[in-house]
Amino acid sequence: MTMLSHVPTITKRLVLTLLICGLSSGLLAIEGEAQSTVDQSDPAALAGQILDDSLDASARSQIIGEYPELAANLLRELTRDLEHGSDEEARRIPWIWRVAVSAGERFDEQQMLEIMDIALPQFAEPLANWQGVVLGGGVVNGIGRADEWAVEQLPALLEGHPELESRWSRSVRLAYAMAADPQVPYPWRYDALRMLAFDDLSVNLPELEAYLEPGRDSHLHMGAVSALSDMLTPRMTGVLVSALEHLSEENRGLALDAMLRTDYRAQTLLDAVVGGVVQAELLGDAHYKALVNHQNRNVRDRARQILAQ
Repeated sequence: MTMLSHVPTITKRLVLTLLICGLSSGLLAIEGEAQSTVDQSDPAALAGQILDDSLDASARSQIIGEYPELAANLLRELTRDLEHGSDEEARRIPWIWRVAVSAGERFDEQQMLEIMDIALPQFAEPLANWQGVVLGGGVVNGIGRADEWAVEQLPALLEGHPELESRWSRSVRLAYAMAADPQVPYPWRYDALRMLAFDDLSVNLPELEAYLEPGRDSHLHMGAVSALSDMLTPRMTGVLVSALEHLSEENRGLALDAMLRTDYRAQTLLDAVVGGVVQAELLGDAHYKALVNHQNRNVRDRARQILAQ
């Protein structure tokens, strides 16, 4: 006699169904745990999932967010054997960028050193498109998105690592050609322009000013505005102020954000309003409020006096 021999048939079926469901759930849980373990220990497998076009884009992005500690290893796998200028490079770059910009925002120093070593071209090698995207659009841009100063953080990071310092300086010089290359897609040229902020003022300022001329592509305007925003020289304020009128609404907003990053820049912007170089209407509601409610009392009081007129 079995344990269920005295139980009505309907009840037997119910018990068996519950047992089967329980076993199935247990097997699925075990399988999920095993899969998670494999993914966690295998950046190559994760990179494969990130590049799998049959998967939903949000699921692929979620992988990047779930494994921030693997950013350098993921980047190494995503760029392995990647040919400069190839269709495959173009297919991978959006995902390469996502990994790099997230790492730039976090700026874990050890991880960032690994990423710089992966992305910086070796001596005598060209600056590949994906490398410009990682360095300018990812690392530099990511630091800025965290409201930090890349021109201070990156040199400090590379100090004491002479080989990386030399490769970085060389990459900055190579970025001029990438930014100017009409065969390179505009969004990647933007990434290259972000790197120009780290060059000598006598070289980068005239170049960036030229990229702000009317009629240039909006991506190039955006790259020049963002690079100027990162620069610590007071001379960048005049370049941005003179371009405000002809920039698109989005790029004008970025330029005004840049002018509010320091008290000195904010005062210079108010000077431009007083001098008639900038019309107060160009500020827009958000930047008007930022000025009249500025944390610096001198800026705040002066803004209220000038903008109330």
